[in-house]
Amino acid sequence: MTDFGFGMLQISVTANPEQRCMVTGSSMIDMSVMGELDCPCVFDDADVVWWSSSSMFSELYVSDAPGLARVTVTRWEQVDEGVVALEGEIATELVFLEGIGSDPDADRMLRLEATIRIDEVYEEAF
Repeated sequence: MTDFGFGMLQISVTANPEQRCMVTGSSMIDMSVMGELDCPCVFDDADVVWWSSSSMFSELYVSDAPGLARVTVTRWEQVDEGVVALEGEIATELVFLEGIGSDPDADRMLRLEATIRIDEVYEEAF
């Protein structure tokens, strides 16, 4: 989470299938909000990426258009100085990209529905 200091929060969540931060099977959710979070709140413009290979730049699935990725945050609670807890749900369709800059392959789509629970999100001041 990054607080830009003028009322904008950038929230980035990454998940890796193991502690070594391997690329294959990792996912990222990125969203921003102006002002305070009043939960429950919905982000219709979240960016979501899921990597299906060991490359950061090829064979990936992305939320291709605004409104495809819907993230609902049900809990946003400060648990310590600069630390918040986050809970919510995500529902999205992801399209396949052969590589960065390539056209989306609408025949290769994934439907993602998941519950998110993170006990400690650390704040970074910009």
